[in-house]
Amino acid sequence: MRKACGRAAQAGKEMRHPTKMPKAPPSARRDQPEPRDAVTGRVCPPLRGGCFAHQHRRPPKRRAGRFSTCLKPPETGDPGSGQLWFRQYWQLEATRGREHMVFGKLFGGGGNKRRQEAEEAENFRQGLEAPMRALLDLIHDMPVDRTSKMLLRQKIIQRDKGELERVLQNVILPKLDPAWQARIKDLGKSEAWMTFLEFRETPMCRGRTDERMDMLHIGNFPIPAELSRKGEQSFAPVVFSGDGHLLTVAPTGAGKGQAFILRNLYNYEGPTVVFDPKGELYRKTAWRRDWYGKVFKFAPEDPDTDCFNPMDMLTPLPDEDADVIWDNARQLAELLIVPMGKEPFWDNTAKDLVTALIFYVYHTYPPRQRNIREVTRLLHLDEDRRDALIQKLKDSDEERLRELGATLLDVHESMRTSITHTLRTQLEIWRSPKVMRATRGTSHGLHPHTIAGDDHMRWWMYSQGVEDKPGFWLEDDNTAITGDAHTVFVVVPAEQIDMYSSVLRVVLGMMLQGVMAHRRYVEREARGNQSPATPEGQWPFLFLFDELPQLGYMRIVEDAISIARGANIRLWLLAQDLSQLRNVYPRWETLIANSRAQMFFRPNDLGTAQYISDLLGEHPDLWGNRTPLAAPNELIGGAFRDDVILRFQGHKPIRARMPMFWDESESAKKMVANAKARLGDVPVREREPWPIDGLTLEELKTQNEAMRKQVPEEPEEPAETEPALSEEGGQGQNEKTAKPEPKSEAAPEYELTEDGLPKPPRLD
Repeated sequence: MRKACGRAAQAGKEMRHPTKMPKAPPSARRDQPEPRDAVTGRVCPPLRGGCFAHQHRRPPKRRAGRFSTCLKPPETGDPGSGQLWFRQYWQLEATRGREHMVFGKLFGGGGNKRRQEAEEAENFRQGLEAPMRALLDLIHDMPVDRTSKMLLRQKIIQRDKGELERVLQNVILPKLDPAWQARIKDLGKSEAWMTFLEFRETPMCRGRTDERMDMLHIGNFPIPAELSRKGEQSFAPVVFSGDGHLLTVAPTGAGKGQAFILRNLYNYEGPTVVFDPKGELYRKTAWRRDWYGKVFKFAPEDPDTDCFNPMDMLTPLPDEDADVIWDNARQLAELLIVPMGKEPFWDNTAKDLVTALIFYVYHTYPPRQRNIREVTRLLHLDEDRRDALIQKLKDSDEERLRELGATLLDVHESMRTSITHTLRTQLEIWRSPKVMRATRGTSHGLHPHTIAGDDHMRWWMYSQGVEDKPGFWLEDDNTAITGDAHTVFVVVPAEQIDMYSSVLRVVLGMMLQGVMAHRRYVEREARGNQSPATPEGQWPFLFLFDELPQLGYMRIVEDAISIARGANIRLWLLAQDLSQLRNVYPRWETLIANSRAQMFFRPNDLGTAQYISDLLGEHPDLWGNRTPLAAPNELIGGAFRDDVILRFQGHKPIRARMPMFWDESESAKKMVANAKARLGDVPVREREPWPIDGLTLEELKTQNEAMRKQVPEEPEEPAETEPALSEEGGQGQNEKTAKPEPKSEAAPEYELTEDGLPKPPRLD
C-alpha cells in the first residue's frame, strides 16, 4: 500500500509540474548524440544556471540537451549579437550521418531556420581573428566563475579590443595561475599550427590516404585527451604518400636513422637505393629487404661487394638511337667533375675533355675494358701521346669528337696542362685497386634498367590479372615468395665519404639517371599502347640520400627533384644543416621549395634555426603584436626537443612528436624477433650454402678472384721513389727488403698504334 501511494504521489507531482519530462531509458540516452556548442564546437555540459545577463530563473532540466533561455539582446546596440551570444546550437557531423536537432519542433520554427542560425554562428566564429577565435574556444575551460566567462564572451562579440584587453588584464588574468596566463598570452599559436581536427581530414592522416600503401612514417601527431578514445593523450602517425619528394634537415646524432630511416626501410615495399654511410642500415634491414626483392651491396671496402660499372649505363634503351650515348657520357662527366671555380670556362672545358674521353673509350675499347680506369689512364699520357690523342679526336668520324679535338688544339699549352692536372686530382680515387675491382663490371641484376624493369613488369602483370599482387607472401608451409622490388645499399665508412665522394656521386647519380631514363621509356611505350604508365598501386622508386651535401654537387638531383615527381620516383634527401646545403647547391632554396614535405628537428646552429623560424612565419597575439610562431632560441632549446616540424605544401605546419627510436621500441623488438624466428636474419647474398650454383660464400669469392685474374693485368702505376739505402749506408737496391719498382705509366704493357696511342689488349 505504501509503495502504491508513493507511485500515485509521484504521478500527481508530475501532473502538477508538466514542464518536467520523465527520464529516457538508458539505451535511448546512450544513442542520443552529444550536444555541441556551435560557437565553440565543444560538447555542452548540462546547464546549471540561469541567464546571468538578465537574471532569469533557472531553466528546467531536459534530457534531450540544453536550450536557449534568453533571446533578448544585451545592452550593446547590436540586436544580432545578443541572439548569437545566448543561443546554444547543436552542430553535428554530417560525415557520420547525423542531422541537426529539430529545434523548431519544440519551440516553433523549422529545421531550415535552425540550420541557418548555426551557419551564422559558425561564420561569425570564422570571421574572428585567430587569437580571438582561440580565446573564444578557451573560455569554456577557463577556471574562472561564470560571470567572468560571460563578460569575456560579450567583449569578444562586441569586437572591442580595448575593453577586451582591460577585462583580461584586470579581471581574468589575476584569477589564473601562471600556466594559464602563459597559455592565454600565447593564444594564436594553436591556430597557426595544424590542429588534430584539421589533420584528420588531410592526406597525411593514415586513415585518409585513399588506401595508398606507399607510406613513409615521418612523425606522430598528438591527439588531445578529450578527442582520444582512451581518454588520455595519444598519437596518430603522420605519413607521407603519393607523388613528391621529402627533405630532412637534422644534425648528426639527432636520430634520423633510428627514428625514421630504419622503420621505413623495414616496411617500405618499393624498390630502393640507399646511401648508407655507416653500414648500419644494411646490417639491420638487409634480411628484411630480402622479402621484397634482391639485395645488392656496393661497398668498395668490403671483399664481398657487388660490382657496378658506370660506363655500362651509357648503353641506349631499345627505342633510343646512338646519340643518347654522348648525352649519357656528358651526364657521367658532370658527376665525375665537381665545379672548382667561379669561371665556368674551366669547368666546362674539363667536362668536355672527360666527355670526349668517355665517348672515345666506349667506342674504341672492348666491352670488358670500358671503365673509368681506362679514362683516367688517358689523362696520364706523356706530351707526345697526348698530342696524338688530340689529333685523333680531331680526325675522328664523330662530329663532336672532331669539334672537341679542334678546341683542345686551340687551347694554350699551359691551360691544357692545368686542366689535365685538375682532372687527375679529382679522379685519383678511380686509380685505387679497391675501386677498380668494384667498377670493372656490373653484377647481374644491378643495372638500373633491370631493377626498374623487374618492378614495373611485376606490377603490370598484376594489373592484367596474370600474377598475384607484388610483395612478400608466406605460404602455409612457410615457403617465402619474395617480390621484385630490389634494394641497393651503397656503403662507405663515414670517415671516408670525402675520399670516395666522386665514386659515390657517380654510382648514386647514374642509378638515378638510369631509373629516370627507364621511366621515360615506359611512358613512351604506354602512350603507344594507350595504357597507364604507372599501374595502380605501384610503389614509387625510393632514393634515400643521407648526408647529401657531403657527396658534392649533383646536378641530376636538382633536375630529378623538379621533373621526377610525375615519374613515380621519390627522393628523400637528408642534410645536417642548411649551411652545408647552401655551400654545395647554389639553388638550395629550389630543393626546399620543390620538396612536397620538409622535416626539421633538433637544429643545433643558429642559422638553420633562424631559417626555420622565418619559414614558419609570425602570428598575431591578443594585443595586436606579431611574434614568431617558433623563435630560434625555442627551436634550439628544450621546447622542441622531442618534436619534429613538418611542412607540407598547401597545409599549415605540423608540430608532431618524434617516433620512438627503433632499437628502443618494444613493439619493434617483438616484431623483428618474430620475423627473424620464422625466416632467419641473414640476407640471401650472405647465406651458406650460396644459393647460386651450390657454392658457399668463400667459394664464390675465390671464383670471382679467379675470374678477375683472367682479365689482362693492369699496367703498373708510375713511381718516382728514392733509391733504397743499402745496409752499408750507400745508395743502392736492397734485393731482400726493397719492393720491386712499379713500371712507369709512360711505358705500359699495351701495344701502341701508329699514332703512339695505347692499344687496348685483346681478350683471347
